[in-house]
Amino acid sequence: TNSQSLEYAADCYSTWFCEQKIRSRVEAYDPDLIVSVHPTMQRAPLLACQKISEERLKHIPFFTVCTDLGSAHSMWFQKDVERLYIASDQLARIARRRGQTPEEKIIMS
Repeated sequence: TNSQSLEYAADCYSTWFCEQKIRSRVEAYDPDLIVSVHPTMQRAPLLACQKISEERLKHIPFFTVCTDLGSAHSMWFQKDVERLYIASDQLARIARRRGQTPEEKIIMS
């Protein structure tokens, strides 16, 4: 399941079926920021936060904490996150290659 075509399909599915529900929950909770710790909960929540920011003029930062240590599923990595927290140089390479995550958004922890 760690291929770009399956990643695209999963992103489309989660966006189509989950984004609006996620957005409703986020709006109801009204958080100061979102921290994602699951690879399949990246794209749809990120889009939900972006839409809320546009509609309500309230910015909700979206951070990802990749809990994998050595290798990670490509769905962890989205270029539009504000911060991506990772634990190894190997993950930084994967994030730049697969997620096109800019270097300035990657935080080694």
